[in-house]
Amino acid sequence: MSKVKNVTSQGILEVMYNYKEILQDIQNARNSLDDVFAGTAQYGLQASMPKASGGTSDVVYSEVVRRERVYKMLDKMQNKITMIQMFCDDIAYDKLSFKDKMILEYTLLQMTQKEIAEQKEIQLSQQSVSRRQRYIADAICSFCNNV
Repeated sequence: MSKVKNVTSQGILEVMYNYKEILQDIQNARNSLDDVFAGTAQYGLQASMPKASGGTSDVVYSEVVRRERVYKMLDKMQNKITMIQMFCDDIAYDKLSFKDKMILEYTLLQMTQKEIAEQKEIQLSQQSVSRRQRYIADAICSFCNNV
């Protein structure tokens, strides 16, 4: 994992809430790299007409620029996800209580705080779930800053 700059607790919390969507975005970005976008071929009179100046008509160059943009975006998204995955694989994760681990897992599944609070193994108030989510985000943040 490349070092992520300015890891904040609030940023981690946003990644936790959007974890599932970020994974889907990564999959879509990878799929878009499989597609090749090429220019439209022209035939007949349109092919012989003068073209507008100033624009790049190099299809290969345009594709390289597009792919570079996708790779940068993909790298940023993967770094966000990797922070949480590395934390879950580390001993720091084992230091969390059972309820905190469950709250993290349910949050990554995009359950609302109310839904999490109502879970049989959690049974906390919605406010307590929110407080514990911030605590977990702080733990991940300090983990990331020490890696």
